[in-house]
Amino acid sequence: MSSSVLSFTAEADRTTSADLLAKYRSYRETYQRLYGPVRYDRCSRALTIRAHDVRAFMTPPLFGAGALEVLGAGRLPVYTVFGTESSVWVFVTGYPGPDDNPLELSLGILRHRLPVVTVGAGAELALPTPGYTRRAWLRGLPDGQLPAYGEVVRALVGAAS
Repeated sequence: MSSSVLSFTAEADRTTSADLLAKYRSYRETYQRLYGPVRYDRCSRALTIRAHDVRAFMTPPLFGAGALEVLGAGRLPVYTVFGTESSVWVFVTGYPGPDDNPLELSLGILRHRLPVVTVGAGAELALPTPGYTRRAWLRGLPDGQLPAYGEVVRALVGAAS
């Protein structure tokens, strides 16, 4: 192999690494702005947040698609986690507001026996992270305000109707 081919390949690798690092930094900054403190977890190979100011709901993809349809268009913070046999959708929401009654809303999920797991206060969420393809945003990297907690719960319940 000629030295010009080797130098071109090495240059392409540097560019790819630099692009990946820039994308990683962009995701980290976005996550900090939207969700608060962010850290990198080596075990999950992901940028993670603690569910203090946010909450999340995990659903199977087919059920999640119905809820996403109820919520409508836009850059909602919903991502998929690919597994070996199945995948899960994660809906990130805002903290329950003053008009939300988390217990009552959770009972609505339980009453309908929905395939939904609620991510509670203090839980660690592994977010989509550049360089690791197991997690991906469904509608692109979120860029704005989180959907209201009650709105997402009502969409999940509505998807079952």
